[in-house]
Amino acid sequence: GADGYIVSNSGIIAELVPEPSVHDRYRLVMTNLDLRVSPMIRFDTGDLVSVRRDGEALGIRAIEGRRIDAIVLSDGNELSPYRVTDALRDVSGVRRFRIVQQQNLAVDVEFESSPSDRQRIGAEISSLLGRLLGDDIELDVRFTDEILSDGLRKFRPIESRVSGR
Repeated sequence: GADGYIVSNSGIIAELVPEPSVHDRYRLVMTNLDLRVSPMIRFDTGDLVSVRRDGEALGIRAIEGRRIDAIVLSDGNELSPYRVTDALRDVSGVRRFRIVQQQNLAVDVEFESSPSDRQRIGAEISSLLGRLLGDDIELDVRFTDEILSDGLRKFRPIESRVSGR
């Protein structure tokens, strides 16, 4: 992401649509011009992107996850999944984690670590997410020996089950 992404401008139009519920992030909408179809088919990828400015033009700096997995804050604003994973990446000793936000906005956190680090890591995660999400979001932080994936689905480290978005 340091140099940004370059989209082929000869066959694809990439639109960056402001997403008001996720501060300073944009939705990525793609139009493929190579198909020579009418009407043109546009695809809202559901991805959130951060941008860089090149004069008046916007460029994609980083793809930050799907909007559907953004964490909903108590004021209705949303936090990009990337902001959460980026914050937890700095917690030493965490092998893997999964965050699930429930319909009532409560957040369940599971993490894998060595037994000797669990208490410290649990406290660090609680403090970090409390600052990031706000103290009014209920957190349940617990350790597990192994985070199991849900069958054949791709592992999602962050999942929001809040509907109506």
